[in-house]
Amino acid sequence: MINKTQHQLQLVINELLELSYNEQDVNVVLKKSLVIILNLSNSLSFSNKGLIFIVNENSKLELVAKQNISKKIFESCQLVEIGNCYCDCGKAALTKEAQFASYLDYTEEENERMVCKENHCSIPILYKENVYGVLMLFFERNSQKSESKIQLFTTLANTLGLILYKKKLEKYTSYIKTSLDIRIGNEYFIEIAKFLSKELGMKHCLIGQFEHKKDDNFVKTIVFSSNQKINKNITYNLLNTPCDLLLADDISFYPNNIQQLFPLDEYLKKLNIESYFGLVLRNRDFTPLGILVFMHDAPASNFKEKKEIIDVFLPRLVSEIERRSKEDELIAEKKKYKNLFNTFQDVFLRTSINENYESIIEEISPSIYDFSGYKPKELIGKSTSIFYYDIEQREDLFKKLMKAKKVIDYPITLIKKNGKLIHTLANVQLFFDEDDNPYEIVAVFRDVTEKRKEELRKDISYTIAKKAQRRLANFNSISEYVYKALGSIIDTSNFNISLVDAEKKCIEFPVFADELIKPISKNNYSRIFSNGLLEYIIKTKNMFIKTEDELKEIIKENKIEYKNKLPKIMVSFPLKSEGLIVGTVTTKSYKEADAFSESDINLLEFIATQLSNVIERDQWQKNLIAKEKYFRSLVESSLEVILITNDSGVIQYVSESVEAIFGYKPYELIGKNILTIVPGYLKIEVFANFMQLIKEKNPKNPYFTKIVAKNEKNIYVQFSVNNQLKNKYIEGLIINAQDITTQYYNNKILEESQNKLIEEEKNYRTIFNNANDGIVRFDKDFKIIDANKRMTSIIGYTKKELLTKTIFDLTIPTSVEEITTEVNKLILKEKKSLVLEKNSIHKNGNSVSCKVFMKSIFKADQTLDYIIAFITDITKRNEAILKAMEIEKALHYSTNVLYTDINGVILYANEKLLKNSGYSNEEVIGQHTRMFNSNYHPKSFFKQIWDTILSGNVWSGEIRNKKKNGNFYWVFSTMIPMKDLNNEVSYFIDVKYDITELKRSRANRIRDVIDAQEKEKENFAKEVHDGLGQILLASKMNLISIKDTVYELDDQTKDVYDNSLSLLNLSIQEARNISHGLMSRVLTQFGLAHAIQDMVTNLQLSTDNIAFNFSHSLEKIRFKGEIEKGLYRVTQELISNTIKHSKASCVVIEMYEKDNLLIIKVKDDGIGLSDVLNGKKLVQGIGLKNIETRITYLSGSFIINDKIEKGSEFLISVPINN
Repeated sequence: MINKTQHQLQLVINELLELSYNEQDVNVVLKKSLVIILNLSNSLSFSNKGLIFIVNENSKLELVAKQNISKKIFESCQLVEIGNCYCDCGKAALTKEAQFASYLDYTEEENERMVCKENHCSIPILYKENVYGVLMLFFERNSQKSESKIQLFTTLANTLGLILYKKKLEKYTSYIKTSLDIRIGNEYFIEIAKFLSKELGMKHCLIGQFEHKKDDNFVKTIVFSSNQKINKNITYNLLNTPCDLLLADDISFYPNNIQQLFPLDEYLKKLNIESYFGLVLRNRDFTPLGILVFMHDAPASNFKEKKEIIDVFLPRLVSEIERRSKEDELIAEKKKYKNLFNTFQDVFLRTSINENYESIIEEISPSIYDFSGYKPKELIGKSTSIFYYDIEQREDLFKKLMKAKKVIDYPITLIKKNGKLIHTLANVQLFFDEDDNPYEIVAVFRDVTEKRKEELRKDISYTIAKKAQRRLANFNSISEYVYKALGSIIDTSNFNISLVDAEKKCIEFPVFADELIKPISKNNYSRIFSNGLLEYIIKTKNMFIKTEDELKEIIKENKIEYKNKLPKIMVSFPLKSEGLIVGTVTTKSYKEADAFSESDINLLEFIATQLSNVIERDQWQKNLIAKEKYFRSLVESSLEVILITNDSGVIQYVSESVEAIFGYKPYELIGKNILTIVPGYLKIEVFANFMQLIKEKNPKNPYFTKIVAKNEKNIYVQFSVNNQLKNKYIEGLIINAQDITTQYYNNKILEESQNKLIEEEKNYRTIFNNANDGIVRFDKDFKIIDANKRMTSIIGYTKKELLTKTIFDLTIPTSVEEITTEVNKLILKEKKSLVLEKNSIHKNGNSVSCKVFMKSIFKADQTLDYIIAFITDITKRNEAILKAMEIEKALHYSTNVLYTDINGVILYANEKLLKNSGYSNEEVIGQHTRMFNSNYHPKSFFKQIWDTILSGNVWSGEIRNKKKNGNFYWVFSTMIPMKDLNNEVSYFIDVKYDITELKRSRANRIRDVIDAQEKEKENFAKEVHDGLGQILLASKMNLISIKDTVYELDDQTKDVYDNSLSLLNLSIQEARNISHGLMSRVLTQFGLAHAIQDMVTNLQLSTDNIAFNFSHSLEKIRFKGEIEKGLYRVTQELISNTIKHSKASCVVIEMYEKDNLLIIKVKDDGIGLSDVLNGKKLVQGIGLKNIETRITYLSGSFIINDKIEKGSEFLISVPINN
């Protein structure tokens, strides 16, 4: 909501701006502006007197406006040195900051010297960081410095800065129009050199062009002025001069000591130059044409201001030098007319006139292309009507030419090829033949579009400001005017004004136009919030001017949703209300990156400011209406019931809130006696009190009673009475009744709570005194106000002794400053709690190591109550840490030790580890531990390690590492997570023992055992096959040979014979199975997959109640002999145990290769052989131990899945890259 001061300020600013548009003379504007500002003196409590200084051409403060000041101040302050002034105006100009001065701030001697002995404030008049002057206002002697007032005066001073800046531009525009535009060639250069020298306060000015295109080291002056006098032109070498650096830097500014910087430059010495300012003059192709240099025999300042002034004149100056260069070339090459014609920036036009008095284009300069977009060949032979905006203008021009019969200037509006308008000033002459008939027109057109636009900008700014200040300004209508008015200056085909609707979570567009988005209507278009570009612009809260490339970067960095084509340029200004961004004014161009000039952008910024004012005023009005409704509803929805009764107790009025509080509607009570809602047993008491109230002029309040609500419940009521019986407008008793039933019962609850609190205080004191940690409370002055028993035992003092001390009496001196700083952070709420480890002083003088946790406790009003500290004696813990450090030191000498952070980055490696791995300290520090990875273990192996240690547990196991030279070595690693005070893992210690030789020795022993077992099985298999097998086979043949003889005997004998033959067949088959099981020839010849398949086939033939299923993806793939043999034996033993113990009906065997691992999975649906192998039942055959031994020998893993509900599952994985 806008307060009165802000509203007055805005009115003053608007009045100042309107004055600046209507008044041309700067001094008059400033004098009238001072009067306008001083009109605020009564409302803002400052004196009705003041001064305005401006910075003159000699960089001094010159008094230009005064009001109600003394003669002494006027005579002393006519001209003030910047930075050297007793009244601080010079200091304000130097520091660019407001200076408040009070006579109380100075000594008597200083006050005696001061011209101004009143309280005053000097505010610099700034625009774009440039100082244009100082505004000085006066205060009463008892006035104090107020930041809000200084901020307000700063806003007024900045407005004056804007006005002075605009006036300076207007001054230059007027000068260009009246003095420069009428001059060309040398006259132009002489005029501009003299003017800029004077305007910039520089003694010498040099405008030169490069002598040769191929050698930019020589410059020939076009004009060389000194003290407003023109010197003889010279040609000189730029080498070893300040101008030599211009081609690289484009602009140079040396405020002083130029001769010391360029000691070889003779001209600097000759002219006694102290300061230098120069820049390169380049054309549109960035080709250097010449230089513009200013020099002075005194130090110079205000570089930015000088640069801004030069920029105003730079385009024409470059154009004139370019024109001059072209003219020189034409003269040199004897092609003066043609080249001048081709490079002419204005448009030359020659037309013939036919019998219908129609102008036909015969000749036109090439500059028409830059002028209108047409190429000359597109216009030759065409009528001039092709680019006339208003054909009546052409007819009016022709009439004036016929009448004047001389050269005339005529403003003409033309249409470019792209449809845009261009405003021109034409210098036209009509030629007649001997018979006085017109036959030819010659014209030169000059583009004055920007000048015309500037006039339109002023008109639009003034109109919008007037509309915005109307009492009932309508935002939508002003927005529509803005849209239509801007169309005469800029392309508004991609223009919008947006407003944020926070409640609906959407953006509304009172005006919306976009070539790529076609809404239903340009008015009342809206869309919901999204992660869009406009939402991003609103969040930035600042003006937004970005090119296509910059927009791409913003969209990419902020992941903004944007599907349409990006504009070449986007300009957006925020709309603000009460410090919040409530919308934007946005325009963009999909065609040109330079579609909007600086003046266009300044106009858009002004429009955004005025629209913001309209929004803020509208919001203020809405808030006022809302508050009026709010205060009206307060009575209706009040928590109190307002009644008015006559002297008999009859209710004449009751507020609407009676229904919500007592349940009655107002009409149910009006006309009834108030005693009708009082319980029967209280009626007499209430009536007596009522009669007493009638007699008392000022009744004692409040009163308490009960009433009966409509729901027949009793309500406790507190009421106060205002006797207005003698008031002719009221003539009654005003009763304010408030339901305090809840309060009544809450008071009872509060009483009970207080009793509980007393009991809890006793419990707290018991816990406090018997806590395991020492507890101490101290105040903001660090004085101890309480301590428990444990604290007295830790520190040695009694509680009585502690209550006479501060915490610093218990602290070693070197820690006092740190503790003071940290505790102050608790007091200032910069920290919620604090943890320290410090040494305290025991009463016996010994040092006690303590861990201290502190927390600040605040009262209800947020002031500090006390600080509580919990102290743990960690002396013994620290001693244990020292011992651990000694053990750690011993480990560093005997083992490989590695420290890493929680990401695995190496922080430290001891010498033994570096020696074993072959790396230097520089090669490992900062590297990841994966530098030792030998690619032997699977990713799951390392994941299990990290899961363990990151959870805070120690991991131990064997790992194969790789040395720098590529060799492998085995270590037994113990990884220990180390935790900080917050019990979080902060780093790891990895203690490694080299077990390469141990592993090699163990592997050799296992291999010897396995080889011996395999040899024994092979020999036994041969004996079974070649010995026992042959005997059984011979026995079978003998039995078969007597078959006929036996079958002639009795049936009993035949049965014995058949049984014997059957048993013999089974024995032969069993002998064959044993032989194959002990020694598989298929394994030797065809490999592991074929051997397991052969084993499964044989088992399927000999086992009827179990179905076997074997699958693999290793056709024709062989592995090392020890891998194939070891896995074959393990698989054989697992299947054998499954057949014997599992009672399964199905066994599935899978074999495949993954991540350099050969994997075998055996699964059955039996009773659960995993329980058997886990030790619940003795395993026959090789057994679990031998299986694990074989797999360990192969550096593999053997896992029993104990999570399946039915059957057993075994997973074997063996690396195959070793």
